[in-house]
Amino acid sequence: MPNSTWKGSPLEHEAECLWCPFIPSLNLYREDEIRPGEAGGELRMLNMCLSIKEGKTIFHNIGGLFGFAEDILIGGVENTNALRRFGEILNSFYWQALGDLKSSFLLAFCGRYRQAFIVMRSALELLTYGLYFQLKMWAEEPLDDWKDWWNGKLRWSRVVKYLEDKNLLSKGEAKRLMKLYYETLSKTVHTTSRGSVMRTIEGKSELIRPASSHIDLDELKEWFNCLLECFRQFHSFLSASNLTVERSRRAYSNLKKLLEILQNQHRKNQYKPVSFVECNILEQNRK
Repeated sequence: MPNSTWKGSPLEHEAECLWCPFIPSLNLYREDEIRPGEAGGELRMLNMCLSIKEGKTIFHNIGGLFGFAEDILIGGVENTNALRRFGEILNSFYWQALGDLKSSFLLAFCGRYRQAFIVMRSALELLTYGLYFQLKMWAEEPLDDWKDWWNGKLRWSRVVKYLEDKNLLSKGEAKRLMKLYYETLSKTVHTTSRGSVMRTIEGKSELIRPASSHIDLDELKEWFNCLLECFRQFHSFLSASNLTVERSRRAYSNLKKLLEILQNQHRKNQYKPVSFVECNILEQNRK
């Protein structure tokens, strides 16, 4: 079991295997031989991304999204009444969706953009399927298609249409959600539209190591925009009237405010850190 009582710099306690000298895929700090300075091991790319002002700012602001979302869900299970009002199915699906979004977040900041988009699709599915089944349970409708969902046969587009018919999504929102799901996320899953195995410099083609990830701020910003849309759906699928615990209600309000700020920043391509916690590192970044 890992020792959770150590003190000091994390670098003093890193496992030597992270620097594996034998297998490139296991050396998470390696520098790519073909693309030095822009590609390599995932932890090298994470550190590089956080050394860039925009990368560090986006990383920080995403923390607020996860923090407020977690507080909403934690409040939703604080007591039996809270869980009943929140919705047991919805809470369960949302916990899983938030885990997928966290995985997507880590992949994106480690330079694995294709994989980050792939995992994000799973999160978006869980958000919509969770609300779909919760609404049916509240309405005392038969869950006769649960088995279809469990076996992967319940079409996602059918669920979106149901939510639109129930006025949980406007026609425009449903269209935007379908576009994100099919034109961005599913396309990434089923094609090689993201990522490359070759690159050409001065007419010479070179094979790119699959062991290496890379930094691309444009890809990161596109992923961030999709992440904001997922959190927007997370928020809009909930109802303040169903949140009985103050912790959840406060986080619900704060999440809405933060989403508005971050979406406005993305539209203007001007990323600034939002002060929702006291962070010395962030203060240094402002200077």
